[in-house]
Amino acid sequence: MTSHSHRSALEQPRPAARACRFAVALWALAGAATLCLVGCAPRGPAVEFVEGRVLVDGEPLVDASVGFNPVGAAKLAAFGVTDSSGTYRLTTTQGGRKEAGAPIGDYIVTVMKFQTILHALGPSPDGNADPEGFATYTAAAFALSEKPPAALIPEGYGIIGVSPLRATVTKGRNVGPAFTFALTKSFTVADPVKASAAPPPHRTR
Repeated sequence: MTSHSHRSALEQPRPAARACRFAVALWALAGAATLCLVGCAPRGPAVEFVEGRVLVDGEPLVDASVGFNPVGAAKLAAFGVTDSSGTYRLTTTQGGRKEAGAPIGDYIVTVMKFQTILHALGPSPDGNADPEGFATYTAAAFALSEKPPAALIPEGYGIIGVSPLRATVTKGRNVGPAFTFALTKSFTVADPVKASAAPPPHRTR
């Protein structure tokens, strides 16, 4: 073998070297794809953290739905559910991260809580052990499902055109007295259906 042939043979890439370079290239492509996915992923709407409490006659309201309904220019609504202490944290609709907050702006706040339809019936009997009792339970459950759920707080608090509750979300953490809502069981609305069609009461600053 001539020296030229010997040099050419040495210059040829070995299979292991080619495989190594191919693996490195794949890792580089995978890393670039990951960076693209992380960098290009939608981040959701711009929001500010909101946490508050809901009380009824001074007591925490548990398992109530809290809605922040935007006033003025079209914006996104936000919602939360109260825990055992009456505390809620807001999540914005249409892509908002859980409990991240709500967009900056003014809101009409609604609060609703309804009794579970089947709550009064208790647990369902075993259909195998007590077929007659199960049939009676099923019939009663069907009858209850035909009726509207009972509101556990005044319904006016859950109607945008009636609720007197207001909040303003600003940049930063929105917590404290401005986001604590004290409801009363004595709050009444003469005609909730008619009132729901009326414009919300004017907000005073």
